[in-house]
Amino acid sequence: MSIEIETILEIALQEFAKVFADASNNKGVSPEVEEVEELPSGNYLVTLGYWSRDSKPSSALDLGAGLFNPWRRKYKRVEIDPEKGKAVAIRMYEPALGVS
Repeated sequence: MSIEIETILEIALQEFAKVFADASNNKGVSPEVEEVEELPSGNYLVTLGYWSRDSKPSSALDLGAGLFNPWRRKYKRVEIDPEKGKAVAIRMYEPALGVS
């Protein structure tokens, strides 16, 4: 079965929306597609980046210096099975340091 990249992205975004529908501190989260990768298994891995409000500072230094930024960039990876036409997994993802 051949699947269009637009369909893969649509499935990934719908799955992301399901996960965040009930998240009270992340209302209005709109993800951005960071990367689409075809896995050796034939599945696709879609990396989505989004901004999330953090409830506490990353360190006391940030708060003391008045540099506290409550927003952090987070990532989810959604694995899509093109044969089934649906998401089979959604996971947190932390890129290597220095990668943005």
